[in-house]
Amino acid sequence: MSGLLEQVFRGYLADHPGGNCTLTRDGESSISEDTATNHFKGTLDGSEWSDVRGFHVLRYSFASNVAAEGVDQRMIDEWMGH
Repeated sequence: MSGLLEQVFRGYLADHPGGNCTLTRDGESSISEDTATNHFKGTLDGSEWSDVRGFHVLRYSFASNVAAEGVDQRMIDEWMGH
């Protein structure tokens, strides 16, 4: 995670209303997959990352990065839902 993203999330989570969802529409309700996808695509639009097909690819970046840091494969499998 970049330093900027960490800073933004720490600030956001300091004021987070709680509940099971990290990102919410109203402090309680989860964001739909369509809404998340639209925001993701809109964020990347016009950038060098605009060809990325969806945020699901970040799942594999996460797994690769933690594996590169030496995290046990069993932990990665559990986090990934395998």
